[in-house]
Amino acid sequence: MMIDMRKLLTPWHGQILFMLLSCACGCGLPDYEKRMDVQRARIAEFDEYNLLLDDPIDIPVTPIKAGKPETQPAWPFPVFLRLPKGYVPGKEKPTSAKDFPRVRYKLEDAGMNIFVAAAMEVKKGEDPGKHMYLSSTFRTRIKAALADFCFKEYAIHVSLTERSKAQLEFAGLTPYPDTATTLAYDFAQYENLGGGSAKVPAPFTFELYVHENAGRQVAVVFQRAARLANMDGHKKMVEACLGTLDISAAAASKRLAFKSLR
Repeated sequence: MMIDMRKLLTPWHGQILFMLLSCACGCGLPDYEKRMDVQRARIAEFDEYNLLLDDPIDIPVTPIKAGKPETQPAWPFPVFLRLPKGYVPGKEKPTSAKDFPRVRYKLEDAGMNIFVAAAMEVKKGEDPGKHMYLSSTFRTRIKAALADFCFKEYAIHVSLTERSKAQLEFAGLTPYPDTATTLAYDFAQYENLGGGSAKVPAPFTFELYVHENAGRQVAVVFQRAARLANMDGHKKMVEACLGTLDISAAAASKRLAFKSLR
């Protein structure tokens, strides 16, 4: 069941309007009109991005012991993330090679996927525990998990060589300009993989985004066609999705609050 976000946003629109009207009493008309224009633009963008996204993902679980019904979270901390509409969890277990905690979400009609992995970060010299990795090791494990997926899903061997690399920032998805934040990501792209086989007739690309915060690290990987007819639409979808990520101490309560509005 999806949330009608237009209903949820109505009170926010009213609250924002009230605050800006109050502000108008204490500042000049030009300043007030400028703030109103900024707020209208922000709400319009929020509404547009909101329509691209589904509810927050559920935290995946794994068995505590093989063959036993008891489970535990696959990730060592709560993650709040809204994926683009249409992506559903794959049926395989939420780990890959060497028990790396990654989860696949697939878009059935298009045959494309999003992978999400989360782990604690350790520094050099510290003893790594389960699902705790150096930042560099975390990225290496992600590449290994993607290569493992390609072999199991498509029966192909891929060489994940970075074609482009950058540090990017995305605006947090919020209707309030005064409380807007930015999220920093390390970006890497692996291009023109596969193609020419029965299972993978056209080449595809992996886009890797890694966000770190207070010793926590999350990777979100978008698998897309190497050549997209609507690259601008894809970029907007990625920006909307990554703008929702929260791995702070507030992530769990934020997810519960969102679910309570169903």
